[in-house]
Amino acid sequence: MFRIVLIVSFIYSVHLFAQQDFQVYQDSIINLSNLAVKGETDEERNTASKQLSNVLIRVLSQEASFNYSFDAVKSIAILNSPDKAFRLFNWNEPQENGTYLYYCIIQSYNKKTKKTDVFQLNDDQRKNNNRLMVEQSNMQYPHWYGALYYQILYNKNKKEKYYTLLAWEGKDKLTTCKIIDALHFNKNGEPEFGSQIFPTYNEEKGYDDKTMCSRIIFEYANQTSMSLKYDAEKKQIVYDFLAPADESYKGKYAYYGPDMSYDALQFKKGRWILIEKVEPKNKKD
Repeated sequence: MFRIVLIVSFIYSVHLFAQQDFQVYQDSIINLSNLAVKGETDEERNTASKQLSNVLIRVLSQEASFNYSFDAVKSIAILNSPDKAFRLFNWNEPQENGTYLYYCIIQSYNKKTKKTDVFQLNDDQRKNNNRLMVEQSNMQYPHWYGALYYQILYNKNKKEKYYTLLAWEGKDKLTTCKIIDALHFNKNGEPEFGSQIFPTYNEEKGYDDKTMCSRIIFEYANQTSMSLKYDAEKKQIVYDFLAPADESYKGKYAYYGPDMSYDALQFKKGRWILIEKVEPKNKKD
């Protein structure tokens, strides 16, 4: 009996030590994330972001960290997938010229190796000014179209798993973007972004359900706001339809904003199907 008590006490002590260890890491993450987002200069913010990335990689590589919530961290987004298979540590670093740098680290559990995998993404796709190419491209790890995620959706079709991401992107001083992207993990357990499961939109022809794209980018004027939300009751992604203030501004997104109508996407048989002119659950949202 005494031996059992000693073993239980030892296990509890190890668990308590691990929790205290993660608490120390969490304090460092809080301090660095505050500096990365709110630092006074580009240099200060960038240095903090690099240090934050290093700390996150070090702590998230520890097996026990997968079950630690880090719920006291508020300056960066920590999103868990609905099926608890992975989570995202994601933040944006403001720049003095009105743009942002984006960072994302993915922590996932590999069922084959029964180990925790950590992936640091490289935001090198936003430099591509060819929007059509970006919307059509699938990006393999470590490449990624940088954005700030605020929701992960999970769908299944037969044996295939689909993760859909809703995101915000502060593009520059003139325009802002909302993004619908796709994420899946390949046979090696590595993350890949983009999947041709979304309807394509053309300024002249409108939507095309036959030609699918890998992600959808909505771009609009900074002085306006756009709603892009998931209606769990209807199982739809509902969003404002964007239009230019005048036909002469077509293609100039600094003049785009909501036209007071709403479209939606609904997941059916492995892809998102367009539903035009829907009534949102709460227009005030």
